[in-house]
Amino acid sequence: MVSVASNGSINVSSRPDIFQILLQDEDGQNVLGIDDGALRQSLRIEMLNTSRRDLELQPIAESTLNGNTYHFAVSFRPGTLVDISSITLREMTDGWTMQSKGNTLYFGMARKTVIPHGERMTLTLENISAAPEGGSRGTRVEIKYDQLLYQGSNETISGNRLQYLNIVNQRGKKQIPLYVGLLGSNTILNDGQENELTLTIQSLPNMSVPFINLSLQEVSDTLENSDITRVGSPASSTSVISLKEIQLGKIIPTDEQLADSIIVKPDESKRTEGILKLRGANEGTLDQATKFTLSFDVVSTESDAPQDWALLNSNDADEVRISVESNQANWGFGGKETQGISPQWSYICQKGWQASGREELLRLKITNLKTLLKAGYANLYVHFENIPGYWDGHITVPIHKGPLVYREDPSGMVGCVGIGTDEPQAKLHVKPPSGVNGLKVEGDTEIAGNLEIHGDIRVRPEPFQLKKFTGERNPRINTGFPIDDWVVIVAGFKIARTADPGDGQYIYTYEKEGVWWIAADVINTTDPNWEINILAIRKNWIKVISQIQYTE
Repeated sequence: MVSVASNGSINVSSRPDIFQILLQDEDGQNVLGIDDGALRQSLRIEMLNTSRRDLELQPIAESTLNGNTYHFAVSFRPGTLVDISSITLREMTDGWTMQSKGNTLYFGMARKTVIPHGERMTLTLENISAAPEGGSRGTRVEIKYDQLLYQGSNETISGNRLQYLNIVNQRGKKQIPLYVGLLGSNTILNDGQENELTLTIQSLPNMSVPFINLSLQEVSDTLENSDITRVGSPASSTSVISLKEIQLGKIIPTDEQLADSIIVKPDESKRTEGILKLRGANEGTLDQATKFTLSFDVVSTESDAPQDWALLNSNDADEVRISVESNQANWGFGGKETQGISPQWSYICQKGWQASGREELLRLKITNLKTLLKAGYANLYVHFENIPGYWDGHITVPIHKGPLVYREDPSGMVGCVGIGTDEPQAKLHVKPPSGVNGLKVEGDTEIAGNLEIHGDIRVRPEPFQLKKFTGERNPRINTGFPIDDWVVIVAGFKIARTADPGDGQYIYTYEKEGVWWIAADVINTTDPNWEINILAIRKNWIKVISQIQYTE
């Protein structure tokens, strides 16, 4: 849309390709934290000139900067920020001025400035924090621009963009006592078949209980023979003894051990550090409840870029199904959303409870996992939020896609490897697709034990070869089969009858000059021609015990 301003310039509504705008924290993430004021967070607004021309900012004096005259304006939804008036502009943005009004920040450049094609301009907001009301959540921020010109033109450009911002909890401790992993194997087939995985989320026990050094009086009050009790000083001690083990009678230390030891007891005031408190939807609004969100590495189906890093393509990702397998009463399905091309599944805690020690919080069954992407590792992400006392964050779980999988058999006693099947029923279970051989072995193969074969068996190269030779009168024929590789035997012959039943004949094979030969002769036959079938067997298929030795 084009309009004429009072100063004679022409106002042009911006096309979508004029600016690319990013709203990010110092780590390049579209995240703003809920904190206790100690983090002093910053938020960058980056504006990249993606038009084909240089953009020019006409000067705006600080005194004239307001809701109608500005270069850029950033509007937050009500309740997003703690105190918009406390936000400052980083000093490196020299020449910029900023004013706040309501939920909007207005920015103006006091001198004429050019943003060349392909270059970016950055404004950095400091001392900015998200309001804790509503807990972790998502919000949209509107970024508007005005009073911009194409250089050398009187066309004033204006427009706006919406940017997504994740509000996350960053109060409490960063390290959370959570274990997230797969029960059993983390392998799936990458041949397009359906796969199934089971994910578990567990609380971790407090692995390092702090201890208190006891004084001599405290030890004496505990032990019966307090007159001889001495406690070593930290500088001279050589060992540590637990007071609890003494009280339970697990150890009875000698005087020397007590003199050279520090005696300690658990610091009960700090033993609850590893206990997780899960806030349920029954304790506040739905946005304040503890939530777990799953997502995968997904690549666009149309992408020509390398896809080794991804678990699924965008088409297959839509077919994945996830369901709660245990603790169903404590969790509700929060919906399936899509961020970019990656689907996300959320599960919201329905009622609050406290988990101490190692306890399974949630178990999820992931089914209909199908991929044809190249073998390698890809990631499953489990995001967690609104766990009191801890930052929001995520845990990465690697999944290996390849031609074989490892699974436990139904009894759970032995592992099975599957090739072409996600549910192997034997130590090695091969299930080839149509038109593909199930097993091909080249070279020597030894099988110790019974071998049961259902169906045809073919062995290549052929271990048996049948060949016919002919001749007459006392022949010696070279068969051409090397003795190092083959054993040759007579498999049958055909000769004419002899005139005298007492006449002799012989037919056999023998070794000479590295190959197998045939020796054959008959006496007084009515027809001197004969035919012999020989069977050549590969040497590693037979054991030779004895044979005829030929002599000239």
